[in-house]
Amino acid sequence: MDALHQIFADARGYRKEAVRARKLAETARGQLQGELLDIATLYEVLADGKDPDEVRTRFAYQAAHRA
Repeated sequence: MDALHQIFADARGYRKEAVRARKLAETARGQLQGELLDIATLYEVLADGKDPDEVRTRFAYQAAHRA
């Protein structure tokens, strides 16, 4: 049961970091803002328990086919 509690604690931590990165992005401009939003998205992916490499590959594929 302790491992399950740790998983939820990690997810809450990742969500808090995602919120923090988004708040920082609100005050930033240009490339920094984009990078902070990317970081926030990565934390959200981790909080959802997904593999960030798989998600990044999917986003890249979708972006390539939108253009």
